[in-house]
Amino acid sequence: MWDSISNWLFTKEVYNYQGLLSESEFVAMSRLSDTVSPDIVVHGQYVQYRWRVFKGMERAKKKSKKYKLKEDKIETNWSKRISYDNNGVYRIKRVEVPISYKKKNYTIRFEALFWKGQWYHVGAVTVMLD
Repeated sequence: MWDSISNWLFTKEVYNYQGLLSESEFVAMSRLSDTVSPDIVVHGQYVQYRWRVFKGMERAKKKSKKYKLKEDKIETNWSKRISYDNNGVYRIKRVEVPISYKKKNYTIRFEALFWKGQWYHVGAVTVMLD
């Protein structure tokens, strides 16, 4: 997952919704906790989920351009990453990866959902200057 996030953030490649849950998987997952919502509401939640991840990726890419971060010039400190597990119905992990570029430190934060043996993007990706 980190490879795809860094590729989208630091290159000119456009985010193409890879790493997201499919709509059928999203419906199956949401039906575990909510069985009474109509299908149109669940579809709306899926569209909102895709939009939130896409816009978050666009904002993070814009910020990485502002900081002039490039994939071949950054140094990722993967061994110093921090990850948090949530205690909700689903297994969601928030990961913070420190990177450095020209003696400045940055943090890239993203969230991942574990579903049926795979990790998927959820929430926005953020790039922060430390």
